[in-house]
Amino acid sequence: MMPFRISAGARCTDGAGGQVSRIIINPVTREVTHVAVDPKHRPGAGRLVPVDLVDATAGQIQLRCTLAKFQTFRPAQETEAVPDLDPTGHGHPGAQKALHLGGGKIWLPPDARGRPKAPPQVTVDSVPSGAVDIHCGLTVCATDGEIGQVQGLVVEPAAAR
Repeated sequence: MMPFRISAGARCTDGAGGQVSRIIINPVTREVTHVAVDPKHRPGAGRLVPVDLVDATAGQIQLRCTLAKFQTFRPAQETEAVPDLDPTGHGHPGAQKALHLGGGKIWLPPDARGRPKAPPQVTVDSVPSGAVDIHCGLTVCATDGEIGQVQGLVVEPAAAR
Protein backbone atom coordinates (compact mmCIF):
# COMPACT_ATOMS: atom_id res chain seq x y z
CA MET A 1 0.00 0.00 0.00
CA MET A 2 1.11 3.54 -0.65
CA PRO A 3 -0.17 6.66 1.04
CA PHE A 4 -1.77 8.84 -1.60
CA ARG A 5 -1.70 12.26 -0.01
CA ILE A 6 -4.10 14.89 -1.27
CA SER A 7 -2.05 18.12 -1.43
CA ALA A 8 1.11 16.19 -2.37
CA GLY A 9 3.35 17.86 -4.90
CA ALA A 10 3.11 16.52 -8.44
CA ARG A 11 6.10 16.62 -10.77
CA CYS A 12 6.21 16.10 -14.54
CA THR A 13 9.29 14.56 -16.18
CA ASP A 14 10.56 18.03 -17.09
CA GLY A 15 9.40 20.19 -14.18
CA ALA A 16 6.88 20.90 -11.43
CA GLY A 17 3.29 20.11 -12.40
CA GLY A 18 1.50 21.36 -9.31
CA GLN A 19 -0.33 19.88 -6.34
CA VAL A 20 -2.86 17.02 -6.04
CA SER A 21 -6.23 18.52 -5.09
CA ARG A 22 -8.65 15.63 -5.67
CA ILE A 23 -8.72 11.92 -6.47
CA ILE A 24 -11.24 10.64 -9.04
CA ILE A 25 -12.68 7.16 -8.40
CA ASN A 26 -14.95 4.80 -10.33
CA PRO A 27 -17.45 3.93 -7.56
CA VAL A 28 -18.42 0.60 -9.15
CA THR A 29 -14.91 -0.83 -9.44
CA ARG A 30 -13.50 1.28 -6.57
CA GLU A 31 -10.52 2.09 -8.76
CA VAL A 32 -8.75 5.41 -8.99
CA THR A 33 -9.08 6.72 -12.55
CA HIS A 34 -7.53 10.21 -12.36
CA VAL A 35 -5.84 12.67 -10.05
CA ALA A 36 -6.63 16.38 -10.25
CA VAL A 37 -3.40 18.36 -10.28
CA ASP A 38 -3.76 22.11 -9.73
CA PRO A 39 -0.98 24.61 -10.42
CA LYS A 40 0.84 25.70 -7.30
CA HIS A 41 3.11 28.57 -8.30
CA ARG A 42 2.09 29.27 -11.88
CA PRO A 43 -0.96 30.53 -13.72
CA GLY A 44 -3.24 28.22 -15.67
CA ALA A 45 -5.83 25.56 -15.17
CA GLY A 46 -5.31 22.35 -13.25
CA ARG A 47 -5.65 19.07 -15.15
CA LEU A 48 -7.14 15.60 -14.68
CA VAL A 49 -4.22 13.19 -15.06
CA PRO A 50 -4.99 9.52 -15.88
CA VAL A 51 -3.82 7.33 -13.01
CA ASP A 52 -1.79 5.09 -15.34
CA LEU A 53 0.62 8.06 -15.67
CA VAL A 54 1.02 8.49 -11.89
CA ASP A 55 3.70 7.06 -9.59
CA ALA A 56 3.69 7.84 -5.87
CA THR A 57 7.03 8.34 -4.16
CA ALA A 58 7.84 9.48 -0.64
CA GLY A 59 5.56 12.48 -0.18
CA GLN A 60 5.33 13.34 -3.88
CA ILE A 61 3.54 12.25 -7.04
CA GLN A 62 5.62 11.66 -10.17
CA LEU A 63 3.77 12.09 -13.47
CA ARG A 64 5.05 10.13 -16.45
CA CYS A 65 4.48 12.99 -18.89
CA THR A 66 6.02 16.29 -19.90
CA LEU A 67 4.58 19.68 -18.95
CA ALA A 68 3.45 20.06 -22.58
CA LYS A 69 1.55 16.75 -22.44
CA PHE A 70 0.14 17.71 -19.01
CA GLN A 71 -1.44 20.80 -20.58
CA THR A 72 -3.35 18.61 -23.08
CA PHE A 73 -5.28 16.74 -20.36
CA ARG A 74 -8.88 17.68 -19.53
CA PRO A 75 -9.12 20.78 -17.30
CA ALA A 76 -9.71 20.00 -13.61
CA GLN A 77 -12.29 22.79 -13.45
CA GLU A 78 -14.79 24.29 -15.86
CA THR A 79 -16.36 27.74 -15.81
CA GLU A 80 -19.95 28.06 -16.95
CA ALA A 81 -22.41 30.93 -17.33
CA VAL A 82 -25.22 30.88 -14.79
CA PRO A 83 -28.58 31.98 -16.16
CA ASP A 84 -30.36 34.80 -14.37
CA LEU A 85 -33.82 33.43 -15.05
CA ASP A 86 -36.90 35.62 -15.06
CA PRO A 87 -39.80 33.68 -13.49
CA THR A 88 -42.17 34.95 -16.18
CA GLY A 89 -40.05 33.36 -18.91
CA HIS A 90 -40.11 36.63 -20.89
CA GLY A 91 -36.61 37.81 -20.16
CA HIS A 92 -35.53 40.80 -18.15
CA PRO A 93 -37.22 44.13 -18.72
CA GLY A 94 -34.98 46.28 -20.89
CA ALA A 95 -32.80 43.33 -21.92
CA GLN A 96 -31.07 44.10 -25.17
CA LYS A 97 -29.37 40.83 -25.96
CA ALA A 98 -29.95 37.12 -25.39
CA LEU A 99 -27.09 34.63 -25.16
CA HIS A 100 -27.95 31.19 -26.59
CA LEU A 101 -26.44 28.30 -24.62
CA GLY A 102 -27.42 24.65 -24.88
CA GLY A 103 -30.71 25.36 -26.64
CA GLY A 104 -31.85 27.91 -24.02
CA LYS A 105 -31.56 31.66 -23.75
CA ILE A 106 -29.90 33.67 -21.04
CA TRP A 107 -31.12 37.26 -21.08
CA LEU A 108 -28.43 39.82 -20.47
CA PRO A 109 -29.84 42.91 -18.74
CA PRO A 110 -28.20 46.22 -19.66
CA ASP A 111 -25.57 47.82 -17.46
CA ALA A 112 -25.69 51.50 -16.45
CA ARG A 113 -24.60 52.53 -19.97
CA GLY A 114 -27.25 50.43 -21.69
CA ARG A 115 -24.84 47.69 -22.80
CA PRO A 116 -25.74 44.06 -22.05
CA LYS A 117 -24.11 42.70 -18.89
CA ALA A 118 -22.16 39.47 -19.02
CA PRO A 119 -23.95 36.61 -17.28
CA PRO A 120 -22.66 35.57 -13.86
CA GLN A 121 -20.25 32.65 -13.91
CA VAL A 122 -19.55 29.70 -11.68
CA THR A 123 -16.50 27.42 -11.65
CA VAL A 124 -17.09 23.73 -10.93
CA ASP A 125 -14.78 20.75 -10.53
CA SER A 126 -14.62 18.46 -13.58
CA VAL A 127 -15.44 14.81 -12.90
CA PRO A 128 -15.53 12.23 -15.71
CA SER A 129 -18.94 10.70 -16.35
CA GLY A 130 -19.76 7.89 -13.91
CA ALA A 131 -16.95 8.80 -11.51
CA VAL A 132 -16.85 10.54 -8.13
CA ASP A 133 -14.18 12.76 -6.65
CA ILE A 134 -12.65 12.59 -3.21
CA HIS A 135 -11.04 15.63 -1.61
CA CYS A 136 -9.94 16.73 1.85
CA GLY A 137 -12.86 17.85 3.95
CA LEU A 138 -15.43 15.75 2.07
CA THR A 139 -18.10 14.57 4.53
CA VAL A 140 -18.17 10.82 5.17
CA CYS A 141 -21.51 9.27 6.20
CA ALA A 142 -22.55 5.88 7.54
CA THR A 143 -26.11 4.60 7.18
CA ASP A 144 -27.04 6.33 10.44
CA GLY A 145 -25.36 9.70 9.88
CA GLU A 146 -22.16 11.67 9.48
CA ILE A 147 -18.99 10.05 10.85
CA GLY A 148 -16.28 12.49 9.84
CA GLN A 149 -14.35 14.05 6.97
CA VAL A 150 -11.81 12.75 4.46
CA GLN A 151 -8.20 13.35 5.48
CA GLY A 152 -6.55 11.26 2.74
CA LEU A 153 -6.57 7.90 0.95
CA VAL A 154 -4.54 4.71 0.80
CA VAL A 155 -4.21 3.27 -2.71
CA GLU A 156 -2.95 -0.18 -3.71
CA PRO A 157 -0.38 0.69 -6.39
CA ALA A 158 -0.71 -2.35 -8.66
CA ALA A 159 -4.48 -2.15 -9.10
CA ALA A 160 -4.99 1.57 -8.33
CA ARG A 161 -7.63 0.51 -5.76
